[in-house]
Amino acid sequence: MTKTAIAALAVAAVASATAVCGAVYTGVTGQETPWNDDTGVRWVIILSSVLLAALYSLLAVVLVRSGTVIDAGRRAIRTVRTALVADLTVLAGVFVIAIPRGSLEGPVTAVAGVAFLLAFLLGAVLGVLLLRRHDLRGPALLLLAPLAVIPLLILIGLQFPNWVDPAYAEAGLYLGLALLGARAQPAPVPSTRVASAA
Repeated sequence: MTKTAIAALAVAAVASATAVCGAVYTGVTGQETPWNDDTGVRWVIILSSVLLAALYSLLAVVLVRSGTVIDAGRRAIRTVRTALVADLTVLAGVFVIAIPRGSLEGPVTAVAGVAFLLAFLLGAVLGVLLLRRHDLRGPALLLLAPLAVIPLLILIGLQFPNWVDPAYAEAGLYLGLALLGARAQPAPVPSTRVASAA
């Protein structure tokens, strides 16, 4: 596993844990987290933006580097993966813009919202396309997890609105993409030694 893949897994784990813990905190207390754009603490929001910019950048990089192995010559997978890389790049750019501002504002918020929803859609499509691959079935199932989690959250929200948060679905997406990039590593190129003539 490459250092980039390890970094992507580590950052995805931290971002997922942060998101889920924040969702649980809001569900239990009814209060917003310190990294909420409207009510949060500025330095915490900036730190959160740095984390998300790093996350989306690393996920895009590992999907590019592992592209040949993920695609396995299938055009449909390559098309969806390429669109997902572009979407992750947009999300990374959005949060880079948010770092000095301390929040997402104006048109940037709209771009972030569309790109965020598109990431779930593209991730789910990629998960469906990869389900037949035994070596990538685990990441594929994680990419499909939001399809089950989001309707469940909607039902829970009818009775307990404080518990409705995309964080649970985000965790599946982030970890699925990071594991996909980690498992689909290209085979190492064997080094050859040229014997020198005596």
